[in-house]
Amino acid sequence: MNYRCTIYTGGDGSDPKQATAAKEQGGDALDKAHLREEILEYVGRIFEFYTTEWQLHYKELWNDILDMPVVDVQIYRHGKQRDTLFDRNLVGNIIGYLNRYHLYENDIVPGTFTHSLAKDGKGKSVRDAMSENPKPEICEAIKALMNSKKYV
Repeated sequence: MNYRCTIYTGGDGSDPKQATAAKEQGGDALDKAHLREEILEYVGRIFEFYTTEWQLHYKELWNDILDMPVVDVQIYRHGKQRDTLFDRNLVGNIIGYLNRYHLYENDIVPGTFTHSLAKDGKGKSVRDAMSENPKPEICEAIKALMNSKKYV
């Protein structure tokens, strides 16, 4: 029996029980391309808050962030959060950290962002994550990327 399969879930794109069962069977059953699309959809929920200039570049930026080895090793792991198969807290950390680079129209008001990020409008679980920085090595990698002047 081949346990190394890809799990595509329905509904909101997540099923932590299936992901856990698949991992216990010995395979890394999560398809990174599918999860990448989920992450891009997730950060796209705050599209209206990006500045006009960053609305043109946010997907490119996030793809570059997701390509960073220091992010890649963590972001595709299901954290303790419900309803996602990626590390939603890390995404929240990164969203908050990016505020220092003026990607958003106004400074982050976590309640506003979390309301937009949550499909049910009750995004309280990632609110705290947005006020915390990612690990220092992730901060340094993002800083280097942002200083490369690639986007503007």
